[in-house]
Amino acid sequence: RAAKRLRDLFHEIHNKGAPHPWIRDDLWDQLVEFWRQEDFKKLKEVNKQNRASSTGGSLHTGGSTTYEATRDRMTVELGHTPTHSEVFERTHTRKEDQLWVDKRSADVNEAFLA
Repeated sequence: RAAKRLRDLFHEIHNKGAPHPWIRDDLWDQLVEFWRQEDFKKLKEVNKQNRASSTGGSLHTGGSTTYEATRDRMTVELGHTPTHSEVFERTHTRKEDQLWVDKRSADVNEAFLA
């Protein structure tokens, strides 16, 4: 939560263009210089395009749990190493009703199984 709050705070002060009271003047000058660099501007544009992508992102229900950790948990639960398809289904369906989280996930699974 703290990392998210800090990220949001930096985003806010970057957009506002004014330093927060806790940022020293010399550090503010360094931040402004960093934000003016061409590499930062390119990265910002790439991220903007990715967020606006019409293909959408990968919706999943695993949170920050890695694929390997999910597979390991399922191995204990199922008594065998789960297939890629089983792990994908576990991480892309809702726990309460076992429905796919989005149409794209269902389509990817269907194409994989075909």
